[in-house]
Amino acid sequence: MTEYGQLVRITFILHVIVGIIFGIGFLLVPDLLYPIFGMTFEDPNARTFGAMIIGLSMGSILALMTKEWEQVKILVEIELIWTLLGPIVMIYHMFTPPLYGVMMWGPILILLVLWVLFLIGYLQEKKK
Repeated sequence: MTEYGQLVRITFILHVIVGIIFGIGFLLVPDLLYPIFGMTFEDPNARTFGAMIIGLSMGSILALMTKEWEQVKILVEIELIWTLLGPIVMIYHMFTPPLYGVMMWGPILILLVLWVLFLIGYLQEKKK
């Protein structure tokens, strides 16, 4: 088995940090966060979104507990899908009613940076 590289490990760490911050925020205080991003607060959807973000972050924590690429490859593939589709949906809602607020560009940028990092790491691992 092959050990995965430092870039993938760092990307998992960044994902955990960002995911826990946003996940806990949307799970525990969505009525405060949703208006910041120009979204309409709809409990339980908001809290479910927070739980989903925390769940994905826990996957990254589990990935950090192993060093084997084959054991984390599928998680990186899942992250590649989430961190690309999430921004696409958010950008769509930036321009169609109900419009998201300008603050939504922050999470879009964060997810796209994670996507680029996961993609580079994934491609590096495929070359090994």
